[in-house]
Amino acid sequence: MAIKRIVALLCVFPFFSVFTYAQREETNFDRNWLFARYGLQADGSRIEESNFPQMPQFDDKAWRQLDLPHDWGIEGPFRSDLEGYTGKLPWRGIGWYRKHFQVSEVEKGKRYFLDFDGAMANAEVWLNGIKVGERPYGYISFRVDLTPALRWGEENVVAVRLNTEKLGSRWYPGAGIYRHVRLVKTEPVHVAQWGVFVTTPQVTDERATIALNVKLQNHRALAADCSYSVAVYELDVDDCTEKKVAFCDKRKITVPSGGFQEDSVAMEVQHPKRWNLESPSRYLARVSVYEGEKKVDEYDTPFGIRTIEFTHDNGFLLNGHRVQIKGVCNHHDLGALGAAVSEAALRRQIKILQSFGCNAIRTSHNPPAPELLTLADKMGMLVMDEAFDCWQYGKKEYDYGH
Repeated sequence: MAIKRIVALLCVFPFFSVFTYAQREETNFDRNWLFARYGLQADGSRIEESNFPQMPQFDDKAWRQLDLPHDWGIEGPFRSDLEGYTGKLPWRGIGWYRKHFQVSEVEKGKRYFLDFDGAMANAEVWLNGIKVGERPYGYISFRVDLTPALRWGEENVVAVRLNTEKLGSRWYPGAGIYRHVRLVKTEPVHVAQWGVFVTTPQVTDERATIALNVKLQNHRALAADCSYSVAVYELDVDDCTEKKVAFCDKRKITVPSGGFQEDSVAMEVQHPKRWNLESPSRYLARVSVYEGEKKVDEYDTPFGIRTIEFTHDNGFLLNGHRVQIKGVCNHHDLGALGAAVSEAALRRQIKILQSFGCNAIRTSHNPPAPELLTLADKMGMLVMDEAFDCWQYGKKEYDYGH
């Protein structure tokens, strides 16, 4: 058993080193937050907001310490006077989160971002009292650039305000920073957020065309003459890279100052292992970015090789074979656990669904946590990833259609 555990650890670490190269580091930012609830309280009373909780000198010693993900609504209590369609839980309120952290002075010149997988809702983010971003939609992932407001070698304070008091929902939405948060460090020239998009436009048993669109970002004051290369690997069930199956030599690209530049490349994989419901084979595209001979970034994107088609006569085809879609509309909350994301709970849900023949999930009615999409890819589930419950026309007061 001990040998198996060691092997598993050695296998997992290379995959997570996607985010820990010398050029790019991604750090879990879930621990040691401070929280205070204002506005509507769980018992129906009200507490007015303190003055300037976003300022670094604000006294937060009395605030509650907690780790993310966090859903203040599921903490209850249930109240009979609250709406039945949102679980009769006291999720409406105003929540403030603060976190103290330091960045070494030797890191000056790097770019620092904070990535939120989801925060419910109407998020506003400050660093050291300076507003660095906002995102009204509580289900969408977003990034804020911390770099201009960072204090190198000193204490920094990030503050997040969420407001669900005027939020219309037809299901339990949860409340709080209910998905994971990561601190991302990069060089000034790097792959942009979600900057690699992979498709497989042509697939046969003999070969598959892998088409990649790469988007680079440049924070320097001058244009950057760069190059990038791509390597494609097989991925095993433990997320370990195996055999290299395709490679693209360095391609030159110039990224304008303070801007973005995109490029596309196509490669072929011989005798591809197709992703399907019974055998969800996956690959990994690794993009390496260079300035001269110096590697400045490395960015990994898992994907599957498959074809999908909706036909008039045979319905849905996966890899040319008819598949009867047997799906469910699944809301993002985890029942009694609330909206705070849990990979173990999501995996359990998928296993239960598969046990009675389900093969597809419609994410009702919003983008899900990234963990759900990753698990679906790994466990062989089709996903219809919805964007909004409403857009031009609303269904409830204060929903996203208004």
